Amino acid sequence: MKPFSTGLRTCGPILLMLGSAPFVIWGALSVSSNTADITQWLPDGNDEKQQYCRFVETFGADNSVLVSWPGCTLEDQRIDDFADRLERHANGSAPDYPLIRRIFSARRALQQLTGEPLRLSRDVAIRRLQGTLVGPDSATGSVLIQLASSARPDQHAVIDMVYDVAPRCGVAPDAIRVGGTAYTAVMIERESERSLRRYSVPSCLVALVVAWCCLRDVRLTTIILVGAVFSELLSLAIVYYTGVQLNAVMIVMPPLVFVLTVSGSVHLINYYRDAVREANVPCAAHRAVELGWLPCTLAAVTTALGLISLGVSAIAPVRMFGVYSGIALLASLVVLLTYLPAALRIWPSRKTFREIQGISVDRHVLAQRRARRVGTWLCRYQGVLTLASLIVFILLGAGLVRVTTSVKLERSFRQTSRFVRDYRWIEEHIGPLISVETLIRFKQTCRLSMLERMELMASLHARISRSVNGGGVLSPATFSPVIPRPRGLRGTVQRTVVARKLSDQRAAFVDRGLIADDGGDEVWRLSVRAPAMDDLNYGLFVQQLRRPVQSVMDDYREAATDIDVSYTGFSPLIDKAQQQLLSDLASSFLLACLLICPIMMMVLRSFWGGLLAMVPNVFPIVCVFGALGWMGISIDIGSMLTASIALGIGVDNTLHFLTWYSRSLREGFSRIAAVRNAYQRCSAAMIQTTLICGLGMLVFAFSSYTPASRFAWMIALLLLAALCGSLFLLPALVAGPLGRALESRPWRLWRYERRHLANGA
Repeated sequence: MKPFSTGLRTCGPILLMLGSAPFVIWGALSVSSNTADITQWLPDGNDEKQQYCRFVETFGADNSVLVSWPGCTLEDQRIDDFADRLERHANGSAPDYPLIRRIFSARRALQQLTGEPLRLSRDVAIRRLQGTLVGPDSATGSVLIQLASSARPDQHAVIDMVYDVAPRCGVAPDAIRVGGTAYTAVMIERESERSLRRYSVPSCLVALVVAWCCLRDVRLTTIILVGAVFSELLSLAIVYYTGVQLNAVMIVMPPLVFVLTVSGSVHLINYYRDAVREANVPCAAHRAVELGWLPCTLAAVTTALGLISLGVSAIAPVRMFGVYSGIALLASLVVLLTYLPAALRIWPSRKTFREIQGISVDRHVLAQRRARRVGTWLCRYQGVLTLASLIVFILLGAGLVRVTTSVKLERSFRQTSRFVRDYRWIEEHIGPLISVETLIRFKQTCRLSMLERMELMASLHARISRSVNGGGVLSPATFSPVIPRPRGLRGTVQRTVVARKLSDQRAAFVDRGLIADDGGDEVWRLSVRAPAMDDLNYGLFVQQLRRPVQSVMDDYREAATDIDVSYTGFSPLIDKAQQQLLSDLASSFLLACLLICPIMMMVLRSFWGGLLAMVPNVFPIVCVFGALGWMGISIDIGSMLTASIALGIGVDNTLHFLTWYSRSLREGFSRIAAVRNAYQRCSAAMIQTTLICGLGMLVFAFSSYTPASRFAWMIALLLLAALCGSLFLLPALVAGPLGRALESRPWRLWRYERRHLANGA
C-alpha cells in the first residue's frame, strides 16, 4: 500500500494535468476578443464619458467609415454606384438588425445643395462640403457611411462589405482608401489577433531555445516546455470560463505567462541541480522544492502583485490585463510547484547526475570561479558603483516630470502599414477624421425662432471654419439656404421665405443626425474634424474651439440663459484617457511598491533592510521612464503596463540573491564573503531568467501592432536594466555600509530551511 500511495503522490499532479487538459484546451481555443472601443476605456462615472453617452443616446452611435480612392472626383459616377451597391448589399445580407444608418455621397450631397430648394452655387456648395465629403482641391469626393447603433458587434461586416463592393464598381481593392472610427476599431482587433497568432509560437520557441542553451539538457527543457504551455493555455481558459473576452491589451498576457513560467522553472531547476551536486541524494526533486519553494513563491507573488496593481487603473483594458495576468501567474505557480517536481521524480535528469560524477564539472566550476571574481570586484568597488548609480538615478529620474502619454488608436500601427497609408491619404485629400462635437442645446424656454437658431449656427460654423485652418465642419448650416439680412421689405420677405423652407426641412435635418429632440430641448450638432495622425493635443484643440464659440454666444446675451453649449466626441475622450493613463501609471506603480515593500520587510525582518532591497528594483524603472521623458517619447498603453511588471520581475532576482546571502550568513560567512558566495550561486540564474523573459517577449517587437511592439521593447529594456541593478547595484549596496541594515536582526528568514539543513545538509 505504501508504494502505491508514494506513486500516487508522485504521479498525482501529472494525472491531474492530463485530466484537466481537455477543459483547458477547449477554453483556450474558445476564447474570443472584442473590438477596440475607447468609449469603454473610461469608467462610467467619468464626466466626459457621460457626456458622450448622452450624445450617442440623442443622435445615435458616432461610428462611421469614410471611403475614397485615387481618382475619385465629383464627376466620378462610381461614387453613387458604390453607395447604392453598399446599401443594397447591407440590406440584403444584414442580420435581424440594421448595420448602416445612412450613407452620404459627395455627389448626392452636392446635388442636394445645388438643387431645390436650396439652389446654392456650385462653388458655395463645394466650400460647405470641404473637409468632410470633399477634399481641399474642390475635386476629390468620398462616401461617408454612418453605422447603426446595433452594428457595433458586427462592424467588421461593414468593412468587409466595403472591400467586397469596391471591385464591383470598378475600383481595385488595393486602390480603396478607408478611414473612420469603425475602421480603426476593426483593424485594431484584427491586427492584435494577428499578432497573437503570428508571434506567440515564435516567442515560446525563443524562450525554450534560450532555456536549452542555459540548461544544456533536452529532458529538462522538455519538462519546462510542457508546464509553460499548460500555464499559457490555462491563462486563456481562465478568461473564457469567467465570461470575459480578450481585449487589445490582453493579447500579450499568454506569452507573458509562458515566459514567466519558464523563468520560474529555470530557478527551480537550478535549485534541483544544486541539490544534486551538494547532497547527491536520490530525492533531489524533493530537496529542490524544500529549498526553493518559498523564494519561488515569493518571486511569483511579488510579480503577481505588480500585475494586480494595474487593477487600480480606470482604463478597462489595463485593469483587466493586470487582474487576469496576476491570477494566471498565481495559477502557473501551482503548476510549477506540483507538476515540475513530479516530472523530475519520474524523469530525472541523467546529465545532471553525471555532472556530480565528474562529467562536465569543469565548465560548472569555471563559471562559478568567474562569477566569484566578479563578486569580489563588486565588493571592492562598491562605493564607486553606489555613487555612480546615484548620479545616474538623479540625472535620468529628473526626466520623469517630462513624461507624456498617448492613447491615439491610430498610432497602434506601423508607419508602413496599410492603415496608416489610408489614413494619411484621406486626411491629405479629404480632411481630418477625428470628431469634436459642439452641441448647442436650446431649452424649452428659448424664444429664438428656427431662422434665428440657424443664424446662430451659421455664425458658429463660419467662425469655427476659419479657426480650425482647413479642418472640416459639418452642421445644420451646411444644408441651410443662404439667410438674407433683415434689410428693408425685400429682406423681410426673403427671410420669411427662408424661415418657411427651414421649417419644412427640419425633418431632413433630424434624419441627417444634425438636429435632435432631448427631453423637450432641441439640440443642434456642429461636428468639427481634427487630424488623427498629427501630434495634436486634443485638449488644447477643444480650448481653441471655445474662443470662437464664446465670441458668437456673446452676440446672443439675451438668450444666453436658455442656451447651453457642451463639447464631446472622440477628441475629449482621447484627451481624458491620456490624462488618466499618466495618472494610472503613477498610481499603479506606487501601489505595487506599497504591496511589495512590506513583503520584503517581513522576509528580511528589517524595515530599513526592506527599503534597501527595493532600491535596485525601483532604480531601473525610474531610469528607463526618465530617459523616455528626456527623449520626448510618449508612453502608450503598451508601455504603461511594463513599470509594475518589471518591478515584480526585478524583485525575483533580489529574493533569490538574498536567499543565498542569508544562507551564507547562517553558515558563518562574513558579510563580504556572503555577498561573494551569493553572487557566485545565483548570478547565472539571474542572467538566464532575464534572457528567457527578455528575448522571449522581444519577439513581439516585430509586430505591426504598435502597443504589443512597444510593450515588448519596454519589457526587454526594463529587464536588462533590472538585471544590471541586480548584478551590480544590489551586491554593491549589500556589501557597503548600508548593507548592515540587513544584519539588524537574526537571519531567520526561512525556519524550515534551517531545520532541514540541520537535519541532513
